[in-house]
Amino acid sequence: MFYKTAFYLLLSSLFFAGCSSQQPKVESQKAPAHKSDYVSQSGYYFALIEKTKEGWKLIDIEDKPVLQRKFTNQEILRITENYENAYPHFEDELNATKTNHYLCQEENRKKYTPCTTLFSVVPEATNVAELIVHSNQSSPKYKYISKSAINKAIGEVKLFDAIEAKKEHFKFALCQEEFQKASTIEEFNDFVKKYADYAKAGEMFRLALKNLENLKEEQLKNEAASKKQPKGYQHLYNKSEQQLERENHSLAKKEEAAIHQQTQKIETFRKTLKVGMQTNCGTVVELDTSKAKIKFDAQSELLQWIERRKLFPKGEGCRIVNGKYITPPSF
Repeated sequence: MFYKTAFYLLLSSLFFAGCSSQQPKVESQKAPAHKSDYVSQSGYYFALIEKTKEGWKLIDIEDKPVLQRKFTNQEILRITENYENAYPHFEDELNATKTNHYLCQEENRKKYTPCTTLFSVVPEATNVAELIVHSNQSSPKYKYISKSAINKAIGEVKLFDAIEAKKEHFKFALCQEEFQKASTIEEFNDFVKKYADYAKAGEMFRLALKNLENLKEEQLKNEAASKKQPKGYQHLYNKSEQQLERENHSLAKKEEAAIHQQTQKIETFRKTLKVGMQTNCGTVVELDTSKAKIKFDAQSELLQWIERRKLFPKGEGCRIVNGKYITPPSF
């Protein structure tokens, strides 16, 4: 009699458990209208959300996989650029069965896996044996990731709208990063083309244009100097050793005299610096014993103290990299 009663109790539990554990299906959230032309460099957006008594709460959004969970009631979702797929960004994906189920055993709850996520669900028991396994808390169980649970959380925090709202922040951060990394003509040229219509680029765009202009001038000077150099050495062999030595000595003297003259000119310029004088980078607006405060150009509000010994007369070229003045390589 006892076994019959237990059997009927199990059957009743199976029936009611099947009815009560059926989860309502929540449809995928619709992608919002794009408010920004920004596209994530990683191809994804990552959202940290937290389950509270009141429901899901949005903690942070990034466009790179840098977010970390601090508590077990937190989830990290990885969302594609077109919003068509959102899935937990696990530390360990584990091995799934052909039906995308995961065998879960007692383990460290702090490690983020398909077995510890709040989005994992134990399938409904379809027979008495499965119901017995499910009722035993310590026994291994198969779980699957509930897309409906993910969709419900996305809807509660209005995640897609929140991503759209933060895209401008990501775009400005990328603009700053690319400006700071730029150091060649090609890199500054790419920056200018990319951010020509981006109003927030502001001072970075103006400095990029100036750096690009200075680098091109420097390149032209180098090309002109290289053209003056003999392309081959065959003609040298046709000259006598004495003639070649005389020519080299004469050229060396001329070069030495030119360097001395230019050095004197620069030293005189630095000694006689006054407020209002033009330098290679802009106008002198203030002086002290060893430095000069330079206003870079008429359109820029950028001011910078530069040592007198590093300043040159107008026309020598001015280069700013990562906000720092680079002394011209001539002397």
